[in-house]
Amino acid sequence: MKNIKFITKILFVLVTSIMFISCNDDDDGTFVIVNPDPDFLVPTEIIGRWDFNSVGIDDVFGLYDHMPDCEKDYYEFKQDRTFKRVTFNENCAESISDSGDFAKNGEGIILIFIASDGNKEDYHFDYTLNEDKTILTLKGRLPVEGELSDITMIFDKH
Repeated sequence: MKNIKFITKILFVLVTSIMFISCNDDDDGTFVIVNPDPDFLVPTEIIGRWDFNSVGIDDVFGLYDHMPDCEKDYYEFKQDRTFKRVTFNENCAESISDSGDFAKNGEGIILIFIASDGNKEDYHFDYTLNEDKTILTLKGRLPVEGELSDITMIFDKH
């Protein structure tokens, strides 16, 4: 019986000590990635080129309007956590419309758009893939004509 009381007291002291030591108020607001594996933040199933199929704005859907006789506009996600959106003009000349970084965020991804002036804007998208991983759907909120709107983008694997 004395042993049980002694062990209980020791456990109490240890647990209490750990609580006081770990409850330190030195949080400087910085974010540290604990997992050093670079694949940790990369949703590997979306790596590659994805051609626009259709787009919905506030639940109004339509086929994506590609330039006739040109390659399809697309997003490309790379293993180094960068992305680019490529569009084609009426002369079928390629231009990079948007680019930036992306990372996994729970069940979704964050796209961090980097403007030519260096400003960054980040947007969260939920994403889903069909069973054979050939159709990618991104749902999020983006500015459309100055107002945030619900956007759904559907892509086909290139």
